[in-house]
Amino acid sequence: MQNKERFIRFYKVYQECGYDLDLAAKKSNVLRDTGRKYLSEYKKLFSDDTSLEDIKQNENDRVIGSLKTEIAELKKRSRLWQQKAVIAETQLNTYLAISSGASVVDYSIAPSLKNSISESVAVLLCGDWHVEETILKDTVNDLNEFDLNEADRRIKQVFRKAVSLINIWKTSTQIKTFVLALLGDFMSGYIHDELKEDNSLSPVQTILFALARIRGGIDFILENTDCDLVVPCCIGNHGRSTDKPRIQTAYKNSYEWLMYNILADQYKDNKRVAFKISNSYFNYLTVYGKVIRFHHGDWLRYNGGVGGISVPVNKAIAQWNISKHADLDCFGHWHQHKDFGSWISNASLIGHNAFAVYIKAAYEAPSQTLFFIEKNKGKTATMPIYLK
Repeated sequence: MQNKERFIRFYKVYQECGYDLDLAAKKSNVLRDTGRKYLSEYKKLFSDDTSLEDIKQNENDRVIGSLKTEIAELKKRSRLWQQKAVIAETQLNTYLAISSGASVVDYSIAPSLKNSISESVAVLLCGDWHVEETILKDTVNDLNEFDLNEADRRIKQVFRKAVSLINIWKTSTQIKTFVLALLGDFMSGYIHDELKEDNSLSPVQTILFALARIRGGIDFILENTDCDLVVPCCIGNHGRSTDKPRIQTAYKNSYEWLMYNILADQYKDNKRVAFKISNSYFNYLTVYGKVIRFHHGDWLRYNGGVGGISVPVNKAIAQWNISKHADLDCFGHWHQHKDFGSWISNASLIGHNAFAVYIKAAYEAPSQTLFFIEKNKGKTATMPIYLK
């Protein structure tokens, strides 16, 4: 600012001297070159037609604008501090009220006196284990790996987690019955030539392997719950002994149908266990007046489409319900976990394999499905039991 005033004073003298630089420098007691420098700096700052009054006014406007900006900033800070002061005052009053013993509204939730007000049935869907199939990591882009040891580990996880979840659920509802639905394809079998090359066990050996583990799961449920066990059984399309699928005689050519009957015979004297083995594709079970239709799922037809399996499933169920109505369909085969309200699709224990990559199926982690049916409300919860 001092330099500006110096340039202005010199230019004023310069004007009074009739724009004579030498005379203006002499009157201002500066060297001629210094005077020229002052004039040069003056012209940089002001145009030739700028009056001294304009210069002063501009400077005043600048100062006023700066002061207005500063005032606005101070007001803004003042509002923020006022808000903080209000918050601090509220906290102080709350603390003073509590510390002085002032009354505070008390609210608590008491536990239910009777657990039997609500009654439910637990349903575990098991299927598509494909226990003897081998999956190498490099054939599925490192998304999965599967062999007999991994199959054994995942099967144990299914029953452990299911029982754990049921015991948690029993804190809010009474559960007297456990439905273990066996939906088929516990084996991969020899229905494709490449399965003959890579499977770890033959079909007969596989049945013995799967039978032992299903029996172990049943025993685990009986030992760790007080539930009675109902076991509806469905055969899959992989467990057949024929090259091509059978329709009417499918059960007669099924390794899994044989396995179910052996298991049923082993538990025939146990009053807590009831097997329900069907020779038909469907296996119906009534729970609290609602009909559940269990099946493997291979009679559903899906050839791709943006709606996924939902559209063909809904069409098929509508047709099946004409002959015999069901309130809920439960099936597997498609290796997908979905709850569509009127139907539940179970995923798989084996998980993503090379065939899934081939058909461009989306990756889905291996899982089995647990859900509950409440006596008065119907299906109340569906949850996948993840195994990886």
